[in-house]
Amino acid sequence: MNELTNSEIEHKISREIIGYLLKNPNTPRHKITNIKGKFGKKYKYHKVIKNVQILHHATEEELRVITQLLKRRITRTISGVSVIAIMTKPLPCPGKCVYCPGQDSQPDQKVAQSYTGHEPAAMRSIHNNYDPYEQVQSRIRDLETMGH
Repeated sequence: MNELTNSEIEHKISREIIGYLLKNPNTPRHKITNIKGKFGKKYKYHKVIKNVQILHHATEEELRVITQLLKRRITRTISGVSVIAIMTKPLPCPGKCVYCPGQDSQPDQKVAQSYTGHEPAAMRSIHNNYDPYEQVQSRIRDLETMGH
């Protein structure tokens, strides 16, 4: 038996969540995370699938029903302004930033740096080869998909 790729697993999880939401259109938003976890666990997917990924697997008709359920933080764009973070390619750290104590400030201790590299903006920058234009375009597509 062939193992499924991450993409195939995400598709299956998304389709199951879409089916659930279509049958239960009054699902409270706080329950949706639990539902996403339940279906993720079923497929041994070790992350919580993102709403935008689910929406990418929905048909136009399904989108009309589920977009409002999966739309998060409406206040993010209610003013008509969206802040989009972009990141440059990481360079060696000179350790001189005011807000960061630097890796050598606490001998024998790991010091929290400004970013872990796993934030959505960091992942988007890697995916787009640190191209600022592509990062912005990618984020705009995600915001539009989410109904903003």
